[in-house]
Amino acid sequence: MELRTYIGKSVFGLIALLCISSSGDDLFIDDYLSNQSTSDVQVALSNAIADANSGDRIVFTAGKEYRFSGTTVVDKSGLIFVGNGAKLVREDAIVTSLTNSANAGANRIQVADASQYRIGMEFAAVGATGGHADSETTARHLISGINGNEIEFRTVAGSGLTRNYDSGAKVVNTFDFMRIDSDDISFDGFVFDGNRSNNDTLVSWTRNRTIVSEEVGLTIENSIFKNMPSDGIVTSKSSGLNISNNLFRDLNTSAIHLSGTDNVDGNEIYFNNNVIFNSNNQWDRANHSEGAITISLRADHIRNKGNLVAESDAAFVGYFHHDMEDWVVEENMVTATDRLFYSTARIAEPLEDIIWRNNFANDVGDSFAITIEDGITDNFVFDNNEINGGTLRFTGLTDGSVFGNTVRSSDDDPLRLENLN
Repeated sequence: MELRTYIGKSVFGLIALLCISSSGDDLFIDDYLSNQSTSDVQVALSNAIADANSGDRIVFTAGKEYRFSGTTVVDKSGLIFVGNGAKLVREDAIVTSLTNSANAGANRIQVADASQYRIGMEFAAVGATGGHADSETTARHLISGINGNEIEFRTVAGSGLTRNYDSGAKVVNTFDFMRIDSDDISFDGFVFDGNRSNNDTLVSWTRNRTIVSEEVGLTIENSIFKNMPSDGIVTSKSSGLNISNNLFRDLNTSAIHLSGTDNVDGNEIYFNNNVIFNSNNQWDRANHSEGAITISLRADHIRNKGNLVAESDAAFVGYFHHDMEDWVVEENMVTATDRLFYSTARIAEPLEDIIWRNNFANDVGDSFAITIEDGITDNFVFDNNEINGGTLRFTGLTDGSVFGNTVRSSDDDPLRLENLN
């Protein structure tokens, strides 16, 4: 199935040269590169952010490639990043191995070659599978000293390694590409290249992500996220997001991972008119990446409209569960995914104000929504959707509507409503 079959529906002029109206100044990233002693783009970008004021534009050169080897923190509000089609490429992972075994709680390790590591770099030890569950999961280790091939490190909110590792286990640097620590940030016209073939030692939903935000007012438009070793965009405790007219392709995990948007100001999160192609290729190694759009913990106030999703090895929307509310999923086109949606029973609050309508799906497998034991739902609507090649199962719905759907399948009972209350 070729990409060009889908690209026309949702993304128009992905990498156009853009004229953005703003009262701020232009800060050109290449000026910072030419005025520093190092060629490290990360240093130049950090210096530009330090100099910028709200409303300023940080501008990249059209079509130029920039390579990054660590996290850039955006800690000034109101900044506008203008890509002009510039390509931001993740550097190859730095991989070595343990020369001695290392036990849980250790804060020093001996490795075969520490020459490419540097103080402040984040790393993880990795077991045989190279997956999330076979590594340091959520623990973050920052290098504090290097003596020959001995690496000393401190652990953020922890005390050393979380498990035992045998001699020969891999050690690899990890970093999220951009961490947003301020409100009202926008990105327009970038190509983010995760270089996943050279960052495959560890695949985890908690590491090597592209843009991570816990703030308000993030806008990402007209950009490409490709070859991603982990999630494209991660939002936690965020609101007022607008993610639109982007292309996500060739991803190990999810295009976007939504988490904890219930305790914020109620501003909606818009994920509209994007294309997701060939996603979730290694979601089993990564753990918790069950959908092209993945939900973690409670995710509320989501608007998901006009997207085109093709060839996902997981569901269109994954972990579609009860501690979430105020979703509108409409006018999306989904084809060749593992499921349309994936749900799991969680003892929490009910599904509330969840609306799926006017979506078209083709070849989407067995999708199911399971409510909690008492079947508590409040306005769960699944109306006027068309499914060609797939089955649906709803269990324990109590309030809402499943109406006007067209389901074509070789299954004798493709639309099942069970244990209604």
